[in-house]
Amino acid sequence: MEQLDLGELRAIVESLAHSVHTLQEVVDRNYMKEHLREMLSTHYTIGDLVDVKKLDRGYVNVSYELETMQTGKKQRYFLRRYKRGIREEEVRFEHSIVKHLMKKQFPLSAGLIFRKDGATYVKETEEREGEVEEVYFAVFEFLKGEDKYTWDNPACSRKELADAARVLARYHDAVCDLRYEGRRYEAKIIDLLPTIGGNLMKYAKRTGNTKFDAYFLKHLDYTLHVIDGTQEQIDRKVYEQLPQLAVHADYHPGNLKFRKGTVVGLFDFDWSKIDVRCFDVALAMHVGWQSREPKAWAEAIAMGAGAAAAAGVTLKYANLGGGYNVTDQTGGQLDFTESPTVPAIIST
Repeated sequence: MEQLDLGELRAIVESLAHSVHTLQEVVDRNYMKEHLREMLSTHYTIGDLVDVKKLDRGYVNVSYELETMQTGKKQRYFLRRYKRGIREEEVRFEHSIVKHLMKKQFPLSAGLIFRKDGATYVKETEEREGEVEEVYFAVFEFLKGEDKYTWDNPACSRKELADAARVLARYHDAVCDLRYEGRRYEAKIIDLLPTIGGNLMKYAKRTGNTKFDAYFLKHLDYTLHVIDGTQEQIDRKVYEQLPQLAVHADYHPGNLKFRKGTVVGLFDFDWSKIDVRCFDVALAMHVGWQSREPKAWAEAIAMGAGAAAAAGVTLKYANLGGGYNVTDQTGGQLDFTESPTVPAIIST
């Protein structure tokens, strides 16, 4: 019998491992397809499931593109399997925002697909590691447009950034009168900041090999430094007087869809919560502006409140018909209390 050298044995083992991994992927994909087919036929009236494609853009929830056939016509939908540990009240909170936007006929967000009984999500249970966990699914309309950017590649053009600013303003204007259901358990940013450092250090000890983990570890020291500096700059008394509403809390180009330099879709409301409105503005400026125009960004930071006031001029609601609501202070431009706070929040 011919003996194999170490290199040949290693190649055989690697080939077998790859084959097993590929086979497992096929089994998992077929299982998920059959599971989703049964779930959709039981709870929805969107036709027969034809195809399922897992989308690899997210790092928290698991998302799928669905293709169905109904009365001879193909339709596409977006299905989300929510992350482990999410509570039902948090799903209800997110869905109350989406339903409100649907009622307002906000044209840029994907609407929920309602179940046969009028509910907006499916709750199942599954056993994992000896414990029974609740799992939540929801089906949305499929947003058209181009997925041009991701969280780590948000390099918009100036035209796209300007339109993204207008869309954020329109979103804030639409949700300023929201009567939400459920609740979001994550604390507001001013209360979250003191806890983030410890949580980041815990996560650093169990990082994996993903692109996100590598980025996280590379910037960990700087992130901790910025958190400390930000806490020193934000005055709690001022913060508590700032206008609050259902912020998106994850507003960046990776959560927008584009067509010819224009934003045609806004998605991923699962981080939304009630917090100060200018947090959304600061986050959008940080992710979108810094990545594209580093020189302009440095000048903006140096300008401080002046730059924030300029953002307020860009993100105005008067031209959108919303105006400034004096009673609850949720519409209109960034006011004199918000503008000085934006540079400090940008640091987060």
